[in-house]
Amino acid sequence: MDNFILVESKEIFEKFSKIIPSEFKIINLTEIYALKKNKIEILINEDDYNALSNAIKEADNLYIVYTDNYINFQEFYIKSFEDFEIEFFNKVTLDNLEINNIQYAFNAAIEIEHNEINYIIARFKIDKIIKSNVSKILKWFFKKEQILTDEEAEKLDISRLILYAATIIIKNQDKINSFIPDTYDKIGVDYIYENIQFRVKNNKKFKKDMQEELMMYFNIISDSKNEHTITNLDRKIKDIPAPLPLTKTRLQKECSYLFGFSPKETLKIAKELFEGIEIAGEKISLITSINTNSTRIDKGKKFQIYNLINKYFGKDFYFNGTREVKENSEYQLKEAIVPTKYEEEFFPDKIKSFLSEEQYRIYYFIFWITICSEMSNAQMDASEIVVNIGTEKMKTESNKIIFEGWLVRGKELVTNLNISDTIVEIPLNLYPSMRLNDFKIDTVIYPVPERTPMRYSTGRFFEKTNKDILAEEEEISLLIDDLLEQKLIVLRAKSMIEPTEKFNRIYYTLEEYAPELVNETFFIETFLALVKINEGKLEKQVLIDMYMKQLSILREKLGYSEVKEFKEDNWKKEEAKKIAKENNQHLPKHVLDNNVILSTYIKENENRVEKFGICPNCKSGEICEKSKSFICNKCDFILWKNSVLKFFEIFGKDIEIEIFKEYLKIILSKGKLLIENFYSKEVFFNKEITIEYSEKYNKWQVTFFNNKTKSNVQVIEENKDIETKTNDEELNDDEELNKIIIDFNGIDENDLKNRFTYIKNIKIGSDTIIYFEGEDFVAIKNFQNIKLYIEEKYNIKISEDFIKIDKE
Repeated sequence: MDNFILVESKEIFEKFSKIIPSEFKIINLTEIYALKKNKIEILINEDDYNALSNAIKEADNLYIVYTDNYINFQEFYIKSFEDFEIEFFNKVTLDNLEINNIQYAFNAAIEIEHNEINYIIARFKIDKIIKSNVSKILKWFFKKEQILTDEEAEKLDISRLILYAATIIIKNQDKINSFIPDTYDKIGVDYIYENIQFRVKNNKKFKKDMQEELMMYFNIISDSKNEHTITNLDRKIKDIPAPLPLTKTRLQKECSYLFGFSPKETLKIAKELFEGIEIAGEKISLITSINTNSTRIDKGKKFQIYNLINKYFGKDFYFNGTREVKENSEYQLKEAIVPTKYEEEFFPDKIKSFLSEEQYRIYYFIFWITICSEMSNAQMDASEIVVNIGTEKMKTESNKIIFEGWLVRGKELVTNLNISDTIVEIPLNLYPSMRLNDFKIDTVIYPVPERTPMRYSTGRFFEKTNKDILAEEEEISLLIDDLLEQKLIVLRAKSMIEPTEKFNRIYYTLEEYAPELVNETFFIETFLALVKINEGKLEKQVLIDMYMKQLSILREKLGYSEVKEFKEDNWKKEEAKKIAKENNQHLPKHVLDNNVILSTYIKENENRVEKFGICPNCKSGEICEKSKSFICNKCDFILWKNSVLKFFEIFGKDIEIEIFKEYLKIILSKGKLLIENFYSKEVFFNKEITIEYSEKYNKWQVTFFNNKTKSNVQVIEENKDIETKTNDEELNDDEELNKIIIDFNGIDENDLKNRFTYIKNIKIGSDTIIYFEGEDFVAIKNFQNIKLYIEEKYNIKISEDFIKIDKE
């Protein structure tokens, strides 16, 4: 049995190799995986990969190291979770490579079990569906419909969190835009006792069209015959706790509200303070590390803070107790963001001349919020009085601060205090059953403006996003930066979020074509599903399928197709195989792994012949599938499968017929379909395709769509080079034979045949010629597999300059 540690970079691997005991095997994931064209490639051979997988499955302990750079390698971790069937691991959170920090990190490792791993995988996959698949479709559609400029669309990067942000921010903006300001009247009774004036009231509101009811109620309350009696007097003191020391995300949130800084700007400025400021000829670090989620202050700094509070505010202002803190995995391992210096010469105002305005603001905030965190709680008189006036109850609450505590220095530093500027005080010597008639001043009617719907501040946005969709604070900070950088929002005074016209156009388009993706209920359902997955009460595939369904709906509505999908449940694979067997069909692995195509195949093939759409020739028949072609059930239309595959092969696309069947449905419905990543003359390009009849070759064929086309049936004179190439390279089904020529001799024929079962024939000579037949031929993929094997087995290098693809 072994102990394994998975790390994400060569730097960490090399550091660990020097200090980690030999019984731990360290695996650098970047030596196992590479990300190419948004697809993971395994860098080691299959046997070694399987051996590694088996070893990890049998390991005594598995540690996975997470750093601030984790997001860039997340796909590698997900791949390892699935391929190695990881059931549990110990999560090690690391922010630097100092030996003491590494030791602390391993001691504080958190065990992640099976359900949470499923949660991590599910969340990653639904995020990827939006970020990769939905985002591409929307970019294309926004450009096509001129909803955004080409430049705006290309720079657009849609994520699940951005869709959620659009949902709540723009819906809220709609409420603000449609709000018609109004006022209503309320009735209060004013008293004065011991030179303190106070007003009691209730919740009754009277709009402009309720003047008769207002005056009737006013007369009841102001009737001199009424007794004004205190029926309840609840004396209570409310603590206002001091703020906790700062974490990275709270620093970002508060500075956004106080100063209008974006989260990214805040971190940039704070990093400058951490790395050091030139003060009187010496570079001095003014704050501790900003990469922390801990609220702990070490004992040495606490002692310095105690001396500062005692000297400048008095001993009554120091909090001599223990505050309840929710400890996380970083609490003991790291320290909060706090000042490094507490001497008077490092007070913010003393060093202001050495700082930029932005640096001064953030340093001032960090310095004094840290001091406040160790000061006594403030105290408020929160007493409540209820007065009976005839049959009506009216009341008020006190909000007078009776001990300032930390507020003496920090009131302007905290954004969510909720302390009114209007002070309400209840006289000290009032008592229950006391009659107040003699102390009444007047009964008043006073206007109250109807409250305008509030914009989301960054702070309120943080709280709602964290609560509704389980987003972590770090993610939300990155989201706000992303929204700002893509110019989807602007921040107004007090960090109020306002959507841009660009964001509005995106939202209203989605509301029309994909309403579920901008439906708050959909995101709540996602949240609840993730919770159930984390509790082991729901299979992760259920949630993934929910998102795949929305992707399929969006693709169908917009007339777009995309090959890359996520894997489907095994039961669907088995059902599809069963249907295929009954129809004497073969489903390749790529189809079995494609959720949308698999679902469509099952739906369309159950107990009936699959129909793809209306025939472009006769306009009345339907296109059906035969073993080697697609035909019309009413006319002589025929589209040969071999010709279709040859077209895509010429332009670097390796697709299966099952994939093209999905393309065909869209083409027959919309007249054309955009396909990405064609390849010709060393250039990748995107282009729309269609189906047309070629008089030159006397057949129906797949070809590139020409914008000058007046109908889907009209013949287009295609680029002659393309048509000639298609014609010259076209083969009869029975004669199709493809080969790859590799400039190397001396390899073992039997070795290659045994290793690669799809090889049909090998000719050894000055060149080695490897033949592939029929639909087994996947030129690029198979060549790379063989090339890698030969290079490793025979310790030679095969130059790609000698690769040719011939037809025989």
